[in-house]
Amino acid sequence: VYTWVDDRFDGYRDLLQQYSENQHDLNPNRTRDNLDILRFSLRSIKPLLDWIGNIYIVSCRPQIPKWLNQDHKRIKVIHHDEIMPADMLPTFNSFAIVSCIHNIPGLSPYFLYFEDDFLVNRAFQPDLFFDAQKRLRFFPHRGYSPAGKIYSNKRVSPWNQALANANGLLDKNYGKERRYRVEHMPLMIEKNSWSAMISDFEGVIRTTRLSRFRKGNNIPPEYFYPYYMLYQGKGVFETLKSSEKAAGYWGLVNSVWLNRYGFFQLKRQNPFMIKLNDNLEKTPKKTVEKHIRHWLEKRYPEPSKFEI
Repeated sequence: VYTWVDDRFDGYRDLLQQYSENQHDLNPNRTRDNLDILRFSLRSIKPLLDWIGNIYIVSCRPQIPKWLNQDHKRIKVIHHDEIMPADMLPTFNSFAIVSCIHNIPGLSPYFLYFEDDFLVNRAFQPDLFFDAQKRLRFFPHRGYSPAGKIYSNKRVSPWNQALANANGLLDKNYGKERRYRVEHMPLMIEKNSWSAMISDFEGVIRTTRLSRFRKGNNIPPEYFYPYYMLYQGKGVFETLKSSEKAAGYWGLVNSVWLNRYGFFQLKRQNPFMIKLNDNLEKTPKKTVEKHIRHWLEKRYPEPSKFEI
């Protein structure tokens, strides 16, 4: 299951303007798709993850990638109004959207959640996400997440405020402790446990879902779920060393030379998965976009059958 957005669609930026409350809500690095990374992500899946079944792309109606082969029987676009109640829409809050992905009709009992900027770098099998006791494996990211507290400082991003809120909730229910961030990589989800988490924490999930944009009183489900599974005895956290083998991260910046360095480091690390986060500021340089696209085309040259 992918979540995907492209703010170039007619009317979408006007909709953002209509509902936004501050400049942070209009930050383009969360809504633009100027690099078509989803296209290359799909290219990376076919040859490397041949065990993947159906693929779902969750997006705002009427958004559909222009290059997508909608006739392919294994891929389907799911719009927000198919899995979310009307009182939650329109939404620009990834936390709210992700909290509803288990409502996709026909979804298998276990599924992988991908953000649209994840790429498969080398082949792996499903057992990467399961230990010998069939518990789900989760991968910590180096550095602790914000301690559980309420932030009034507007300089703290909604993402970090929501992490702190999630930790406060986890402290209250399972005991106070410092927690690692969760690695930027696909997340294996057991649908029944995900549904149970939504039910067990119905109040804060409802608050999250009714927030048009990320807010400090939200929780990020993709962060909360691994710890929920850990405390339920259904999940286990791997070591930081295992995380380095599993996932690589590079925040794309407005510099060809810095991105060249980042791609070199990813090649040296050679993880199973890569996340290319958009840190390209308000106006990406054309030379930078060209360089990134060249790297993507060179790394994943073969068009998939999911493309027209």
